[in-house]
Amino acid sequence: MIELVEINEFELKKYVEAAYKDDNDLLEKYHVDLYDFDGAVNETLRMIEVTNEQVPKIYYYGVMDGKQKIGYLVYFTNNLYSFGINIEYRKKGILMEFW
Repeated sequence: MIELVEINEFELKKYVEAAYKDDNDLLEKYHVDLYDFDGAVNETLRMIEVTNEQVPKIYYYGVMDGKQKIGYLVYFTNNLYSFGINIEYRKKGILMEFW
């Protein structure tokens, strides 16, 4: 069962790493620039931190499948800012449950 759990900004890195793990397509084709794994994680966290300084309140959620971290979601009022689900979990049933 997919569950969103509220986390804080200090826990976010573990969830971003889980979302990006083993996803070469994301790193090579769909990220803002070309990064390796650590670079993509760090750039995502940096962009979120910059946005956090500009909006009144930002919310962080980890995406869990049971006890397994599989992704993250970050939003602020009326704006989904950033999210990711691990490539192994991007299946129709799981994504429908997530959304």
